[in-house]
Amino acid sequence: MEKLVAVTVWGIGTTRTFRVHHALHECGIDYVTEPVRTRTSDMERPEFRAVAVSGKVPSFQDDDFVLTESAAITRYLMTRGHPPRPVREQAFVDQWCHFMMMELDATSLYVVRRHEGLPEIYGASDVAVRTAKDYFRRQLSTLCDELLDGRTYLNGSFSELDILLISMLDWAAFVKVEIPQAAAVYAAGVRKRPAYESAYQHNYGNRSRS
Repeated sequence: MEKLVAVTVWGIGTTRTFRVHHALHECGIDYVTEPVRTRTSDMERPEFRAVAVSGKVPSFQDDDFVLTESAAITRYLMTRGHPPRPVREQAFVDQWCHFMMMELDATSLYVVRRHEGLPEIYGASDVAVRTAKDYFRRQLSTLCDELLDGRTYLNGSFSELDILLISMLDWAAFVKVEIPQAAAVYAAGVRKRPAYESAYQHNYGNRSRS
C-alpha cells in the first residue's frame, strides 16, 4: 500500500523556507515539497493561494492544519510529540526566538535584502544597507555574550532556536556580514549535522553560502 504523506511545504529557495525544511529533516518527517519560489508565476497558482492566504512562502500543511510563519512552523515541528517545557524554560526560548526574528531577521537582514538585493522594488540605499549590517553585528554580539559561551546549542540540546540562528548566520554570510568568532564556531558545528546538510541542498540546491 502506498504510504500517505500528510505534510506539505510550499516554498523553496529562501532563508525562511529553509527553516521549515531543516526542521522536517531534523525530525525525520516524510513530506511533499511544492517548489514555489518568491516572485515567480508559481505564487499565483490557485492551489497555493488557497493555502497561503498572505501569498508568501513558506506555507505549511499538516492534514487540515495550516501555518504560514517560519518561526511558528519550526516551533510546531520541533516540539510536537514532546512533553511541554517547564514555564521558565519556554519563556527563555520565546525570548530568544522573538529577539532573533525581530532584531536579526526583520530589522537587520531583511533591510539588506530589500535595499541591496531588490533595489528595483524597494530602492537602492547604501546608507540603509550599511546601517542594517552594523545593527545586525551589534545585536548578534548581544546574543553571543548571553548564549555562545562555548555551548554547542543555544538551549543545551538542539532546538528551534538553533534552526532560527543558523538560518540567519547563513544569510549573513551570503550578504557578506562579518560575525564574531563565537558565532562562527557555533555555526560550523551546526552545519555538520546531517539534517542541516540535506535540508540545505533540498532548499537551495548548489548555492554557496558566500
